[in-house]
Amino acid sequence: MNLDDSVVDESRELEERIISCLPAATFEMETLCRLAGIKADSEISTAAVECIHRPRLLVNPDFVRKRCRADEHLFLLVMHELYHIILAHTTLYPRLSVAQNIAFDAIINAGLSRQFQEPE
Repeated sequence: MNLDDSVVDESRELEERIISCLPAATFEMETLCRLAGIKADSEISTAAVECIHRPRLLVNPDFVRKRCRADEHLFLLVMHELYHIILAHTTLYPRLSVAQNIAFDAIINAGLSRQFQEPE
């Protein structure tokens, strides 16, 4: 197996785990299905969505292994990134400033905290 094969396998494993932790028949799952794909990317610190017409979800597999052992943790990581798309952050702004990203992250995290109040 070469390096490209291991990256593809890692991306496929992440895809399967992400798809299995999101509830079916929700607008979040619909948003995930509209993505151009899910890519394992060790260059980013946690996760991100690209600011392009059909973005990909980029996920750091090392971060997921260390910090998202439970599906509930991965679920919230992915939901956070999907909400950047749902709230049009990826299309309204071609490149977010650090201040804009912090503000959008705070808004998304507040909404997710209100929606999912369990300790997980």
